Parts: sequence; structure tokens; C-alpha cells
Amino acid sequence: MVDPLALITVAVCAATTVRIISFRRGKSPYRFHTALCAWLLAGCIGSLGLSVHLGMQQPSPFILGIVCIVAFVIFRAKGNVASLLRVHWHSEWDGRERRRRTSRLPNHY
Repeated sequence: MVDPLALITVAVCAATTVRIISFRRGKSPYRFHTALCAWLLAGCIGSLGLSVHLGMQQPSPFILGIVCIVAFVIFRAKGNVASLLRVHWHSEWDGRERRRRTSRLPNHY
């Protein structure tokens, strides 16, 4: 009998791995560290699914939850791991940008 938890874990891991690997960056510049992170993420998630499929690891609902969250984020980003890693550490947000955008809206009070 097939464990449904294992089946779902393997399917989600496989889908996430395929989505990361099949991403095409188009005309955006190549970034080695981002590509390395994407391949490591795909390798780790793929090896997790493979180890569950081969019976080397027992599936856990907690692991399935984490894998589902990662899959949701990856599919929402259309496989673009760079968009998940994009953080602007050099610029501090002070709220001026938002105030400028909202000040153009008409007041209907």
C-alpha cells in the first residue's frame, strides 16, 4: 500500500524541482551566485523527494508543509529564484516613495 503522505511529498518535490530547472531567465543578466543557489535548492528538494521515494526517509507532515510552502513561493515566482533572493540591503526605506505614490490619489473624504 502506498503512503499518501509520501506520494504527495514526492509529487510536490518533483514539481518544484522541474519548475526551478525549467526556468528561463530571458534577457536578464547571468548571476553566478543566484544560479548556484537555484541549482542547490533544486538539488536539495529533488534529493528529498528521491530519498522519500526510495524509502530512505520517512515522510513527515512538517516536511510536507515546508515543501508545499517552498513550492507555492517558487510557482508564484514562476521559477525565478532570483526574485526570492532579491533584497536591497544598501537602501533603507523611509516611506517617502509610498507617500509620493499615495499623494497623487484624489481625496474623497
